[in-house]
Amino acid sequence: MFSGAGDMALGAKQAGINVKLAIEADTYAAALRVVTAYSAIEDIDVERELRRVRRAGESSPLTDMITSAVRIASDFLVPDGLDSGIWKRLLPEERFYLKGVEIEAHGEYRDGVYQEFARGFGIRDYRGLLGSGAANQTRLKTPDELKGRDLSGEGFAGSLLRQILVAVYKTAEEDDPRPGLDYLK
Repeated sequence: MFSGAGDMALGAKQAGINVKLAIEADTYAAALRVVTAYSAIEDIDVERELRRVRRAGESSPLTDMITSAVRIASDFLVPDGLDSGIWKRLLPEERFYLKGVEIEAHGEYRDGVYQEFARGFGIRDYRGLLGSGAANQTRLKTPDELKGRDLSGEGFAGSLLRQILVAVYKTAEEDDPRPGLDYLK
């Protein structure tokens, strides 16, 4: 049994588990244990909300509260080496993509991990960013797969990160950084 986050992280590392993912999963589970331990939170009857049947897509005050907590927590999922100030200014889709790059660098390719990040960042449709969605082979599209498509509009398509990925694609395509730099001008 772990006595704290440090012990849990050490145990996860010794077992070959991604420490950040282990902490994130434990945090989510702990939040659910806390929420379900109460009979009421402010004016929300927790028991009634948990048992109430809802139509597809219908929200509840409890769901809204958990969603808000998850979004707040996602502000702290800053990838290693990225300034937290920059992280806070990124669009949810940009955060999703950068976290995906980070977890792939650690050898993580489970679809459930991407689903949790999408949920945490409030993204409903992330499949267009995936190069593969096969079981245990889920990964993001590379700049070469994205090419110069889908560069305008809301979300990821109109983001600075998307523009940078096009510049990376152009640089790799020509094996010269000038086309990428020219694109960004």
